[in-house]
Amino acid sequence: MQQEVIGTYQMNRGMMKQLATTIPAERFAEMPSGINPPAWIVGHCCYASDGMLKMLGREKKCPESYTKLFGMGSTPVSELSAYPSAEALLSLYESIGDEVVDAAGKVTAEQLAGENPVEFARDRMPTIGGMVTFMMTMHEAMHVGQLSAWRRASGFAPLF
Repeated sequence: MQQEVIGTYQMNRGMMKQLATTIPAERFAEMPSGINPPAWIVGHCCYASDGMLKMLGREKKCPESYTKLFGMGSTPVSELSAYPSAEALLSLYESIGDEVVDAAGKVTAEQLAGENPVEFARDRMPTIGGMVTFMMTMHEAMHVGQLSAWRRASGFAPLF
């Protein structure tokens, strides 16, 4: 099952990159109809994947400032200068995702059976394995959908 979850995460990441890299960098903070902007979506997925790295026993890669900018409860804004550049976000998204894939492929059953450190989600996903599976599949796919909706609301043709 581990390889199937990793494969789903890789597919989600591929769709996110395809959607995001075809958006001009100067439009990364636009919020049509209040939809989260690409900068926030990609940055939030970096932040979430960073949390998975920690759960999988790796060092986090995001700057501390990402907690306030992209963490749970953060407020997306339409000011481009509030965010790192599109290039920086996409580069970090790529490198963190690659490390998540590596860590997920090497994680032990004992590690996956550990208690989920995300307290508010622990009742539904009591283990690290459950939380990481959710993050690699449902969470990532939800944000791919947000970016796809952003593209359509912004006048871009659908990619898939």
